[in-house]
Amino acid sequence: MPASEGVRSADLTEANERLYPLDVLKAVSIITVVAIHAFLPWGERNRPPFLLWLGLATIFAVPGFFFAAGFLAGRSRTDSVKLYWAQRLRRILAPYLLASALTLFLPHPLTGASWSSARDVLFALAFGSAWGPYYFVVVLVQLVLVTPLLWRLPTTLLAGLTIVFTATSFWYRVNPFFFTGSLFWALRHPFYWWGYYLLGMWMARTEFGRQFVSRGTANAWLLIALPIASVLLTASALYPLPKLAAATATHAYVHLAVFALVAVGAVLPRWAPLVWLSDASYPIYLYHLFFVRSIGTRVNQWGTITNRALTFLLALLATVAFVAVVRRVLGPKARTLFG
Repeated sequence: MPASEGVRSADLTEANERLYPLDVLKAVSIITVVAIHAFLPWGERNRPPFLLWLGLATIFAVPGFFFAAGFLAGRSRTDSVKLYWAQRLRRILAPYLLASALTLFLPHPLTGASWSSARDVLFALAFGSAWGPYYFVVVLVQLVLVTPLLWRLPTTLLAGLTIVFTATSFWYRVNPFFFTGSLFWALRHPFYWWGYYLLGMWMARTEFGRQFVSRGTANAWLLIALPIASVLLTASALYPLPKLAAATATHAYVHLAVFALVAVGAVLPRWAPLVWLSDASYPIYLYHLFFVRSIGTRVNQWGTITNRALTFLLALLATVAFVAVVRRVLGPKARTLFG
């Protein structure tokens, strides 16, 4: 597909038609994000082998979101850059600022946020540090700002750019401090995440990519490749593989896991709850930690695997219920104000 072609839409907040395989990817990814923070609380040391493995097995979640966002951006475009920016940024930033404000100003024991000046607050809002996972919003805003430029690139140049950023993402797995010197800035750096978005956008430009996502054609090989990558990932979790070998296994697994979920979604019957989870993935992402933290402190999240599983299940159900109720109360304004 030439760069000038594509679906043109005056309203870019929804695709012309939902792609159920991407709904499956986003739904599984958001469930996985909640699981990560329930099973693997930040700052924990000396985790048992199962939790080390789980930490690696779940790393496809955020890449999955960026891949889906890139694919959807690649199949929808508008001639008005200002309109695109206004619509996308409004729906990203308003819910983010509301969630960040609650994070910063609710009691410290609940959120763990701390600040001593207006400068601290502005820094937290600008760089997504009110709560750790909000780095995702910073990267998403970067991508929204550059998307109109990406639309104008020839497909071959976009493919080359995808290769470059995929390579830098791989190198981050080898040495996460190579470009930035700290994990804080690494998580907000284009070199870490942009490759997944660009891959999705490039696939939306190609006939193979569109068939891959929409119909699952030629996807069966993933069901063979994914277990192989999973074995390598398990080996890297349980045994001290060389850094380059571990990074290779991890990077391969992330891509194969994303593709496999798309492949499975292409053959599964449509299930409304998964579509709803996909549609609500952004507010769930923004608010799930409130429930993970509050429930986790009551059931001793740092205890046994059973405690962590209970934290996960209750936090997921509570967040879903919270999002559903707020959306119902706010009505048509919910997407803009809340997500």
